[in-house]
Amino acid sequence: MNLAAFLQTWRGVQAENRWHRLLVLVLVVTNLLAWVTASRREVAVVLTPPTLNEPVQVARRQADAGYKMTWGLFFAQLLGNVTPGTADLILPALEPLLAPAIYQPVRDAIAEQLAAFTREQLTTRFEPRHSRYDVASDTVYVTGVLITSGVSSTPQRSERTYELQIAVDDYRPRLMRISVNAGPPRPDSESRS
Repeated sequence: MNLAAFLQTWRGVQAENRWHRLLVLVLVVTNLLAWVTASRREVAVVLTPPTLNEPVQVARRQADAGYKMTWGLFFAQLLGNVTPGTADLILPALEPLLAPAIYQPVRDAIAEQLAAFTREQLTTRFEPRHSRYDVASDTVYVTGVLITSGVSSTPQRSERTYELQIAVDDYRPRLMRISVNAGPPRPDSESRS
């Protein structure tokens, strides 16, 4: 049978239209399935900021350990490196990242400490030595040396650990819990969530 001759007949045109309708219906169904699948799939954003040696993945509500450890180190350095001149910059940088449940108590405690730093002309410097992420408790531990000095006093060195729980909310970090302890991470604090 000659296809060109068949398609020139009325029956051929009707058969071609039926096949086209069926193909259009199949294309509409596959497009709908692709749209539903794409809208349900959580997109992961891969970042490689200059402070990281390897890429980290961030999704709308979760992130990998590298992302959380980087933010934990940022929070520890922000809170541990204070001078009377930089004290006013710490709360505005920290407030948008605090979870609503801890916002007021953490804000009040930090504001009180910063006022004392300014009043007594104290300076602290935090030198991180070790950081790790505990998967079971979803906690970042940043341990280092805190050096505190005043106007006329000799610097005092002490070991300090920042314990931080960091969640992700719309791709942004959210500080859910913070605890600052003298010394290394305590075993009882590592097991609690």
